[in-house]
Amino acid sequence: PSLRVAPASSSSASRPRTANASASAPAARPRVGGPSSFASSSSLSSALSPLGMRRRPRVSPSRRRPLPRAAVDSPPPAAAEKGKGAGWSSDELPDEVDVVVVGAGIGGLSCAALLGKYGVSVAIAEAHYVAGGAAHSFRGADGYEFDSGPSYFLGLSSPPGESINGVRQVLDAVGESVEAATYDSMKFYFPDGDGETFTCVADRECYRDGIRRFAGEDAVREWDVLEEAMGPLGEAAVAIPFAGMRADAGVALTMAKYVAPIVKALGGGPKGAEGFEDAKWLRENFSELVNEHVTNAWLKNMLDLECFVISGLKADATSAAIMAFTFVERHKKEGCVYDYPIGGSQAIIDALVRGVRKYGGEMAL
Repeated sequence: PSLRVAPASSSSASRPRTANASASAPAARPRVGGPSSFASSSSLSSALSPLGMRRRPRVSPSRRRPLPRAAVDSPPPAAAEKGKGAGWSSDELPDEVDVVVVGAGIGGLSCAALLGKYGVSVAIAEAHYVAGGAAHSFRGADGYEFDSGPSYFLGLSSPPGESINGVRQVLDAVGESVEAATYDSMKFYFPDGDGETFTCVADRECYRDGIRRFAGEDAVREWDVLEEAMGPLGEAAVAIPFAGMRADAGVALTMAKYVAPIVKALGGGPKGAEGFEDAKWLRENFSELVNEHVTNAWLKNMLDLECFVISGLKADATSAAIMAFTFVERHKKEGCVYDYPIGGSQAIIDALVRGVRKYGGEMAL
């Protein structure tokens, strides 16, 4: 059997693909349907979804079979007792689907939810006993809930259809939402800070003052150089909305109107036409850009922490485009507010899982 999703390029159309390969395959895998048909550059019919895949009939519930439980660790008693939220409940895997997504992190859930939205049958296989990847929450013995990874968000509280947050755009597309509280500052506590806190307000000068206090003027100068390098990248990242990206010929329609802002962001800065060379950083991890401009050890650690509260990963595994966008948005002159989902990052995961199931998708934990 073969598994195919819309190719990123013509050369990839013949290769089977899975999405977000972060979990081990179960002992007995479900059968997957034959190759899906893709849209050609010369023909885009109404029978095709916006992702370039032909819509196929949903799998009958009678053809579903249970996930082999021997292949999955049982959740600890505390997790079983919690039993709340869509991200904690497991489905049976169907016999046949168009696409199997391996891993129920934010990326995998977003992929599955959008595929379902556009008529593609999808199942998610997750090795953990809760969805979310790095983004789920846990409850301590004292009753407080903690995020296991991302805990810093922008754009969750924007009006529907106006957010520049990619996850919020997915939620809007599948008709789901999360309630969020807004705030404008947060404090970092460092193990070597001698009780002193780094207060991070959505204000550029406040951030520079904090760096100066902990790491000195040399670190501030390095930060200024890095910030200047991130400026055009952040503007370019904002100019390319997540919802406009796709892997078929329809990209010419969805991305055409964003060419001018991208050109302005990359080529309209002090470097002029040379600024287009900086587009390479949009494809790199943030550590590559940091290492180009920063040598101060404290500042590098600080930037690792910034990455972790956004992605759940350090700079060497976090997108430079995401970080550039974050700093540009946070330090803009008109100010900005942070968002925190009520219920923590788990609330976002639960909303994405609801979006997957709303369109017939299944998720086996």
